[in-house]
Amino acid sequence: MILSEPLNLKRSSYESVYFFIMIVYMGMANGYTQVLSYPPSKGLWTFFVPVILTITLVVRNVKKFRSNKRLYLVLCIVCIWVVFQGIKYMHLFAMNLFLLYNIVMAYIFVKVYGYGIIVLYERYVTKLSLIGLFVWIIYNLAPELLINFTNYFSVKCSGTLISNFFIAGLASSSDFIGFRNAGFAQEPGMYASFVIIAMFFNLILNGFNYKNRSFIILFLSLITTQSTTGYLAFFLIVFFYTLNVKTSRLYVILFLLLTLPSIIALPFVGDKIKHYMPQKDSIENIVWNGEYIENNIDGAVFVPQRLDGFILECMNFLFDPWLGYGVKKEYTSYVSTHLSRYISCSNGNISIFSRFGLFMGIFFYLILYRTGKLLDSVGNVKASLSFILMFLVLTISYQLDSIPMLLSLWLLSVFFDTNNNIRKY
Repeated sequence: MILSEPLNLKRSSYESVYFFIMIVYMGMANGYTQVLSYPPSKGLWTFFVPVILTITLVVRNVKKFRSNKRLYLVLCIVCIWVVFQGIKYMHLFAMNLFLLYNIVMAYIFVKVYGYGIIVLYERYVTKLSLIGLFVWIIYNLAPELLINFTNYFSVKCSGTLISNFFIAGLASSSDFIGFRNAGFAQEPGMYASFVIIAMFFNLILNGFNYKNRSFIILFLSLITTQSTTGYLAFFLIVFFYTLNVKTSRLYVILFLLLTLPSIIALPFVGDKIKHYMPQKDSIENIVWNGEYIENNIDGAVFVPQRLDGFILECMNFLFDPWLGYGVKKEYTSYVSTHLSRYISCSNGNISIFSRFGLFMGIFFYLILYRTGKLLDSVGNVKASLSFILMFLVLTISYQLDSIPMLLSLWLLSVFFDTNNNIRKY
């Protein structure tokens, strides 16, 4: 199995340290690490930190960069979309152009690390998960002690995080088994998504032997997130395992029949699923909440439940199916312009189409399928269907399409040099 070959890269090398830093940026846990996907909120200098680090990476690995027609093709397609967006709204939104920056970042990752990006992703998410578990245990045993400690050594956060140490954070919410584990991410559900992707790669790298230390750490981390999205996505991991290990299918089917009802019966899962179901007059209630926030709460937005958000994103898509509303949804989407600017949908799968339009959406999902087929060939596995399903399940709740580190995984088949697929690192 090609993907299981040793990665000849020193743990202390610049390339290894850089990749670890980019994983932390992927978590977007605070204003300092959100600059690869959002405008700088902690000063403009924070934007130039990853830029300088990336330029150094390119200089150190300049021989790996050759003319890449596929990069030019992708950038050309996105540029055409940006131009038409500008014509449609008579305004050139900077965040639309920022998508080009994210694509270039993803291209650099793939050219420097090749398929080793999968190995390093699994490795460093596992290491950060181990740190997150340690912090989570202390937080549940002695929350006041750890909170007092964070007052001096962590970054203050908003939302579901109390504070963040860049590599681990404290979630403000508690549930069935104590406080939820947010790991190195901005909230537990997003962290669970990162863990699921790492588990997916772990199975490939270990020949579907789940009895390894890294998988156990990731599994425990997933449990402590208490994330509905993460728990449901775990059944996709089981499905992926079943597809590739024939002798286990009967046992896995029995496992699913026994455990799925139990997981749905958990209070924080069952209640959330009931909450997610759209109800009569739910759109009117959402609009009312948006108007209430506009009149009473500064700097806040209302985030609908997942299925309600899905319906709203469908409305956005039907309003402009060809070009989409772009990145600045608060100015251009149907929901913002016709319902309320203070409603923010978090769904990621349908929003590929509602944000970027029909053709760009189809283009993205075709690339996603090709990347799954690439994993089939270089890993000698059945991954193409599971890879797309994993993206669809995780993005029910989160927009994970344009974060540079994840974008390099989704676009791996575009930038990966198949003529040099056994590369030493």
